[in-house]
Amino acid sequence: MKRRRHFGKTVGPQPITRSLSKALEQLTPRSAPNPTNTVSLFNVLFTQWETLVGTIAQHAHPVRIDGKTLVVAVDHPMWATAFRSVSEPLFSRLKEIEPGAPSQLHIVVRPPGKSP
Repeated sequence: MKRRRHFGKTVGPQPITRSLSKALEQLTPRSAPNPTNTVSLFNVLFTQWETLVGTIAQHAHPVRIDGKTLVVAVDHPMWATAFRSVSEPLFSRLKEIEPGAPSQLHIVVRPPGKSP
C-alpha cells in the first residue's frame, strides 16, 4: 500500500502501539502522579494482555481501570474463578511498571458478543 503525503507528513497505516500511546497521553490527566508511567501501564495492559495472563486471555479482557480497581470481563463464570488465580502475579507485574497501579479486581461476566 502506498502512503500519501499530507502537508509534509506521511499519512497511512501506523503501528497500533503508536496510536494507542498517543491517545493515552491525551487522556491521562496532567495531574496524575506520573503520567508517563500511567501511559506505560495502559499500553502494557492492553497490548501485552496475553503475555501477562496467559491462555486465559482468550476468555478474559481488560475493560477499564477505575481508580485502584482493574475491571476485567470474562465470557463465563468459570473463567472468573480461573482469572482470580492469575490476578496476583498480574498485579505484581503492573506494580513494577507503575507503583500506583490497580491493586483490586472486579470481574464482570459478559457472554461473547455483548457490548460493555
